[in-house]
Amino acid sequence: MLSSDEFPQTVRGLSSKMLGQLNMSQYSRAERRIINDELVRRSVERKANKSTVKSKSQKSMPSSSSMYPELFESVDEYLRKPFTFYNVDDDGLQALKEFDTFVSGVFRCSTRCSNRGWSSGKIAISIRLYDHDQYNARIYHQHCRGCGALSRPTLDSSTYSERVSYRLNKWCGFIMDNPRHGSRKTTPPHDCENCEGCALGRCPHDKDDVKYFE
Repeated sequence: MLSSDEFPQTVRGLSSKMLGQLNMSQYSRAERRIINDELVRRSVERKANKSTVKSKSQKSMPSSSSMYPELFESVDEYLRKPFTFYNVDDDGLQALKEFDTFVSGVFRCSTRCSNRGWSSGKIAISIRLYDHDQYNARIYHQHCRGCGALSRPTLDSSTYSERVSYRLNKWCGFIMDNPRHGSRKTTPPHDCENCEGCALGRCPHDKDDVKYFE
């Protein structure tokens, strides 16, 4: 049995292949978080190394979506079996299953235009299941009505963890009760014209909320 100080060091010493093949059910919740943090760290490091190859004069296009591995712990709290976050956005090409739904959050315009920000109760999200009990979730950005710039949302962590954990538990065969919706805040009507999820055909804005817990 490794001590709490030895375990992180052992995890860092594993090859990426061995790390990705660990049986997460054999580890405690705290140990799973250490393993997941190491997986995320390596993924971020790989992306950083790739970006240095690009010319410094080349301007990158604003991203239409992003992922939130930092919310792993809020999801893990509600999962009925161990998972790790797959911090590679592969457009779902290697995913075993994929499901489109929505979460809530707020946006702030990155250009500091007259539009200070806006809230949304239907931020499109694609939840994906991968081999070796891994998952990720792609969040689609929205455009500012004032200047058209893309904005990355600050998510409501409770809604995100609820939606993602519910879907993963459901895929694993667990019987789930539908969450209650009475306490949800009222948000403005969905702005489909400025939603990247709508543009890519991944936004369920016109569907009944209850459908996404079936």
